[in-house]
Amino acid sequence: MKNFLIIFLLGLSICTEDIITDTGSCTAADGCTDTHATCAVGTGCKCNEGYQLKQDKSGCEAINDPAEDIITDTGSCTAADGCTDTHATCVVGTGCKCNEGYQLKQDKSGCEQTPTQTTDIITGTDSCTAAAGCTDTHATCVVGTGCKCNEGYQLKQDKSGCEAKSGTGSGTGSGSGSTSGNSESDSDDSSSFLKYSLIVVLSLLF
Repeated sequence: MKNFLIIFLLGLSICTEDIITDTGSCTAADGCTDTHATCAVGTGCKCNEGYQLKQDKSGCEAINDPAEDIITDTGSCTAADGCTDTHATCVVGTGCKCNEGYQLKQDKSGCEQTPTQTTDIITGTDSCTAAAGCTDTHATCVVGTGCKCNEGYQLKQDKSGCEAKSGTGSGTGSGSGSTSGNSESDSDDSSSFLKYSLIVVLSLLF
């Protein structure tokens, strides 16, 4: 009997080692006050997958800190409500995570475009839409990224807008000069042919 009691107590301690303190009376209907835990009826609130019991057993915390790329204080977001930052998506039970092409700001207050995405984009145009377009008529909106200069145009040095690529007009001038030279060459050939024909006609007559 004594051995049985020892085994029972040992089993009980093992069963409750990952249970939040004083939650043994939870029910499946009421659930747990900790949103990252589920009620194991008759045992208590147990942390969900991806979470572990805090050292003081007062609640659950994320394993391996998956919140390192999550906007601060957004763990209570829902799929329906979404995130206040339009460049983030709610990972239910974790928080708002920045979308592809965006990264967490250094202070974790929101999302910002990754540096590689903004190298050829007009400053402050990341919220452009396909319908509204861009204020710069030589740019097109890449939704979710910003206004990008059209072909034949390049970003100004201060990234405030677009300007024509240098040297686009010189090629035309050069082409015109070449055409003009060809015309003069054709004219000289025609004149030589006429002179030759005249000499042949005169030689036949005399």
